[in-house]
Amino acid sequence: MVHPKRADLFIKAAKKSPDIDFYLIGDGPQLKNLKSQCVDKNKNIFFLGEINNFNSYCDFDIFVLCSDSEGLPMSAIEAGSAGLPLILSDVGGCSELIYSFNNKSNGLLINNNVDELLEALTKISENYSEYYNWAKYTRYQFDINSVSHEYIKLIQG
Repeated sequence: MVHPKRADLFIKAAKKSPDIDFYLIGDGPQLKNLKSQCVDKNKNIFFLGEINNFNSYCDFDIFVLCSDSEGLPMSAIEAGSAGLPLILSDVGGCSELIYSFNNKSNGLLINNNVDELLEALTKISENYSEYYNWAKYTRYQFDINSVSHEYIKLIQG
């Protein structure tokens, strides 16, 4: 966990939502400091370390990435291919991962602040079946076979 990933923002949202379980995935230089902010205070914040098994994404309901900067985030691609609704910072290539059509969407883009993150969590939670069903439908956009055909067409001109 490094500063641009904004795990601190995720923790602030978790502290304001004690009825929701928040799982932080990853490792890095800020991990010890982040854990110390949550010791014995917040029973809804869990630190899982790195995920090496793609199927682990299926254990969760919503994927959140609140980075200050990104290219095209691999973790969000993996979560999208697992069919999770996405909440992503509106930075870098994150907008490429949100698919919307006829008022349906597989997720939401947010500016990096606690209020927008909480609003997005509430919106997806209150309309979970709609976001979940569209996320399951659009997960094929993230499938390697779909993407590889597009790359081949691009390379062949």
